[in-house]
Amino acid sequence: YGEALVKVGRAYPDVVALSADVSNSDFSWMFEQAYPDRFFNVGIAEQSLVDVAVGLAYSGKIPFANTFAFLFATRALEMVRTHLCYGEANVS
Repeated sequence: YGEALVKVGRAYPDVVALSADVSNSDFSWMFEQAYPDRFFNVGIAEQSLVDVAVGLAYSGKIPFANTFAFLFATRALEMVRTHLCYGEANVS
C-alpha cells in the first residue's frame, strides 16, 4: 500500500495522505518520507481524521485517509456519513 500511495502521489500532486497514528502499520509512512509536506498525522482521533480529509477535499486536494477499518466503522461513523457522504467529498 505504501509503495502504491507514493506512486499515486508522484502522478497526482494534489494527493495528500492522512493518518490516525497508524502509518507504521499501513505503510503510509512511505508517503510521508517522499512528500512530508503532503502528509498529516492527526493522532489517535478518527473523527478528526475524517473531518480534516473532508476539508482538504473541499479545498481541491485528493486525500487518502488511513486508519484501521473498524475505527472508521465505530469511532468515525457519524463523520463519514454526515460530512463525507452527504457532502459528497472526494476522499479515498
